[in-house]
Amino acid sequence: MDGDPTPQKPHEPRRSAGSAAQPPAATEAPQAQLKDTMIAITISFAMAFLFRGFVLEAFQIPTGSMAPTLLGAHMRFEDPESGSRWAVGPWQYGPGQTPLAVQAPLELVSERTTVRDATGRPFTPVDATDPMSLRTRQETDVPLLAGDRIFVLKGLYPVLPAGLGGPRRWDCVVFRYPEGPRENFIKRLIGLPDEQLALVDGDVFARPSTSVDDIAGWDATDWSVQRKPERVQREVWQPVYDSAFSPIGDASFRPPWRGETDGWDLATGGNAATTAYRYEGSGPTALVWDSRSRGITDALAYNDNPTSRSARRFPVSDVAVSLLIEPERTTDAAANGVEFVLTARGHELRISVRGVDATLAVRTAPAASSGPPGAWATLGSGTLGAPLTPGRVTEVEFWHVDQSLSLFVDGERVCEGSYGWSPADRIASALGQDFDGVLERDRMSANALISDPDAYQRPQLRLRFETGPFTLHRVRLDRDLFYQPARYPTRTLKGRHPRAGEPLAGTHPTMHPVVMGPDDFFLCGDNSPASSDARAWSQPDPWAQLAFDLRPGMVDRRLLIGKAFFVYFPAPFKLFDRPLVPDLGRVRWIW
Repeated sequence: MDGDPTPQKPHEPRRSAGSAAQPPAATEAPQAQLKDTMIAITISFAMAFLFRGFVLEAFQIPTGSMAPTLLGAHMRFEDPESGSRWAVGPWQYGPGQTPLAVQAPLELVSERTTVRDATGRPFTPVDATDPMSLRTRQETDVPLLAGDRIFVLKGLYPVLPAGLGGPRRWDCVVFRYPEGPRENFIKRLIGLPDEQLALVDGDVFARPSTSVDDIAGWDATDWSVQRKPERVQREVWQPVYDSAFSPIGDASFRPPWRGETDGWDLATGGNAATTAYRYEGSGPTALVWDSRSRGITDALAYNDNPTSRSARRFPVSDVAVSLLIEPERTTDAAANGVEFVLTARGHELRISVRGVDATLAVRTAPAASSGPPGAWATLGSGTLGAPLTPGRVTEVEFWHVDQSLSLFVDGERVCEGSYGWSPADRIASALGQDFDGVLERDRMSANALISDPDAYQRPQLRLRFETGPFTLHRVRLDRDLFYQPARYPTRTLKGRHPRAGEPLAGTHPTMHPVVMGPDDFFLCGDNSPASSDARAWSQPDPWAQLAFDLRPGMVDRRLLIGKAFFVYFPAPFKLFDRPLVPDLGRVRWIW
């Protein structure tokens, strides 16, 4: 099943070899020695089982519902000309939906007759598309790597309050799957007890709820967007493009950034000396993201397979841009400045740095037929420790995420500001129409509007610079997690889905609201386009429904196993057809 971690069997204890036992100083009766040994072994096994059952347990991630945060079985590719490395989920399966240990086996790909795997797909070479350069390569006999192995903290985690180490929003949690309690799943916790949840334009909104019947519309005043802590946010940023991975030697490659004025030298594959972006001019200029050639969407390299390539992608406006800037103007260093401008959801959002002053602001974007834009409203301000200094490389990060703006300089947050739209405000802005109009259009489309990616406004991104010349290094664009407002599948393993074709739970203003009781939790996968999670679950297992009085999509507190907190053996490489060599660079804490 999608996203279910499987327990790892404990290792057998090693025995030392090649050493001769020395006789004890004092001779004991053989029966006494045997008794003491058996007691010690019994106590050791008892402690091990108690520790495993109540404190800590190891699991392995088999599938990709949490990718790329946690990897299941996958293929791994590398572009030698760009240095980009990426993981892709299995393409071909054997009986029982088990991925083949070798993907695109050459002897089957080269068969003259069409050979198909257990899902009915023909055996073809794997087309591996580099997510940075979009260059495609075909490969056969691709080994399948095992998933990450993780430690899960159990103990009192399910019953403790959040402030004392219990379940908190954004935790990665292992739990028993409500539709099949013998299976263990791992997802991210996004909905807590006694609240109503809404997934709107990819973000999580919540309001307090007094009972499972306390359901409010998206235009209620007590909704609030749920922001991720900085550490979690840094973990879940999904890479869109990084100029450090420009392919060297490919003269046909063009980066997705465009210089707005003359004087730009953007690194291309034909420039083997550098992957930096340089501006030679002396006046104001801008670097513009080419959204026509590469939209900012919820596409994910892990899902690059023949089935998902035909899927439409939702635009994502929660983004982060980071860059290293090296100014060269020495006559007036205080004039050096950079500005991030994002046009999204009918608004312009701006983060400005000029000298040591930083400001965050928002205004209504100019519409084609409504004249000039609105006035800027300041969301926050701050002061840098020093201006962008010539001869010094400064790291600058611009964040727009969860209805907030943030500026980081050299890893430190300089300022932050937020805006408090309700779910109704958010969906209206995302679709470019007032909320009543959205409801009417959705009714006219048989409740298909909100789950249609083409209905959403596409973000536009620009970096403005006050003066030149300067050089930019490692210009990187990331996008946030995006919880898709898709539709229920037609069929499940149990047969036809009772809500087939309808909007997923919590993603529609009038259909299938999500309200948690006092012991209910709602969990979704980081790989939202390919995650079997609470948004789409059907009826719980009869035993679980009877024991816990479960409703579709809910996970009872007693089904929680624990919090995943450490990747101790990341997706290992195979040696002699065994996953033996871990990718030690990915040993890490889980946030």
